[in-house]
Amino acid sequence: FFHLSGRTTIWSKGWEFIKLSPWIGYGFQADRLILGTHMHNSVMHALVQSGIIGTSALLSAVLYAWILLLKAIRRINDFSDRHRNLIIQSAAIMVFFSVRSITESPGAFYGIDWILLAPYLFYIHGLKQFHGTEQD
Repeated sequence: FFHLSGRTTIWSKGWEFIKLSPWIGYGFQADRLILGTHMHNSVMHALVQSGIIGTSALLSAVLYAWILLLKAIRRINDFSDRHRNLIIQSAAIMVFFSVRSITESPGAFYGIDWILLAPYLFYIHGLKQFHGTEQD
């Protein structure tokens, strides 16, 4: 239990490889090729694959999504009922993926998670674009 099904051991080994190539990482699926297993953490997965350069892009996108979402939540009463419901659902999706990224790798590579994440990010960005006068 305290080792999270072996994840903490994998993370320790991953940190050793991250230290050897911190800026550019080792490339796509490096966790499987180098460590022989899945990294099970979004940030560490991104660091192993693409280093600090690629991970900063991932973290910037997640931070940007959270900022847009929090702005929408702050002004939620300015939106129609339909958009209020979608904003609440979007918040649930963002919380789910943010928490899940601790012990899994959603969004760290092009996987099934992007089928859910991409439309969410498109919608939350669209709120800013198409409802800018309502939000700002």
